[in-house]
Amino acid sequence: ACLKGDAVIDGDSSLRRRTSVGLCDTLSQLGCEISSNSVPRTVSGRISSKDATIDLSGTSQGLTAMALASPNLPHEISLKIKGVSVSEGYWGLTKKICSMSGKNISVDRGEIQLGPWEVCTPSLIEVYAEESLIPMATLFSRIHGVTIRKNKVDEIIGLKKAIDMLIGGSEILDLTHASDIITPSAAIMAIGKGGRITGCAHARGKESDRISKTVEMLGAFGIKSMESSDGIIVPGGQEPSRPVDPVLTYSDHRMAMTAMIIASKTGGCVEGDDCVSATDPEFTKRIQSICESA
Repeated sequence: ACLKGDAVIDGDSSLRRRTSVGLCDTLSQLGCEISSNSVPRTVSGRISSKDATIDLSGTSQGLTAMALASPNLPHEISLKIKGVSVSEGYWGLTKKICSMSGKNISVDRGEIQLGPWEVCTPSLIEVYAEESLIPMATLFSRIHGVTIRKNKVDEIIGLKKAIDMLIGGSEILDLTHASDIITPSAAIMAIGKGGRITGCAHARGKESDRISKTVEMLGAFGIKSMESSDGIIVPGGQEPSRPVDPVLTYSDHRMAMTAMIIASKTGGCVEGDDCVSATDPEFTKRIQSICESA
């Protein structure tokens, strides 16, 4: 969108199921032509207008995309924020990256000003472990009764609070800013005291509908749960059992990782496990090794 001409964007089956309505609408307001809200899509630039709105009620990814692309903007633009934002921690991480590279970006009175700037990357960048994968380690630890060594992580505001509440056994888990952890969280609550996951209706727009598909996947292991409008209700004290049929994960890496961890205890076949390599290339090999040595 910052360049002249047409660009075609595509992705795998999981990305094709996702939409970018908010970002596409913003780019359209800025003068671009967008062929579709989902991939494959053709984006015809260049950005020509200076004012637009951006909706953050479903995801903060659109604003992150605009900020990271802003060095190539042809001129200054003003974006008015619309909706109550979710996943604020990831937006905070975006601002941190931009600041480290030479540009301080902030929202002032519901608006953000973006424009071309010179990127000056630091000579050294330390990348720590992905904090949103901590619930995977917690699930493995609790389902096998073992202690897991944790690596240093980049703490993300909102996400850390949700993880602390999950590990602490909270019966109400608000995932407004941590919807990525809904699937392992539901599994942890099921084998624990149970509870209710709320605040994450936007999780339906991930690589899969993570609310309905989490309920379906857990059900394959004999774990009962129920959808709500913005999350999942999970009875506690449950014990997973070996699935009769292959467990479907819909090419969703977090769904597949959760299913594989449960299956490492119960046994069973998990389909679509190849999608986890993008998150953790060694995950499948480690799980298989653990199962073979058990």
